[in-house]
Amino acid sequence: MLNLHRPSRTPASHPPITPDPPPAAPARTPPRTRAGSTWVMVCIAALVLIVLIVFIAQNSGPARISFFSLHGRFPLAVALLAAVAAGCVLTLAIGSTRILQLRRIVRRRRRDDLAARSAQPQAPDIAPDTPQPRDPARTPAHDAATNGTLGT
Repeated sequence: MLNLHRPSRTPASHPPITPDPPPAAPARTPPRTRAGSTWVMVCIAALVLIVLIVFIAQNSGPARISFFSLHGRFPLAVALLAAVAAGCVLTLAIGSTRILQLRRIVRRRRRDDLAARSAQPQAPDIAPDTPQPRDPARTPAHDAATNGTLGT
């Protein structure tokens, strides 16, 4: 026959039960600082510079470049980097124009909102917990008469 019961232990043979230690607090990460962000950006810029140097070294062969009536021979890497730089300048010019346009719109809306608020009559500053003054002509009997509950 199978014995499905656990043998009982005496208190002397059983070690005392200790509560589980509280869970460890999650490790707090240090806050981001400008110096740390600058360091990351310098590292990224250094990697990009290394990639550009390798690109220039591998593409130093001459390429014939024609632009409108200008013709010339430049190293391929220089021509490609000049095209990228021109594209970046064009993108920055268009993006800056849009940012300035949006700033002007926001400034105009703020000015219009301030003008609308100053044109509206100001409500008295009464705290919500302050009891409101009662109309001396209104009494509980008057309220009951106007609500149709008088005599019920």
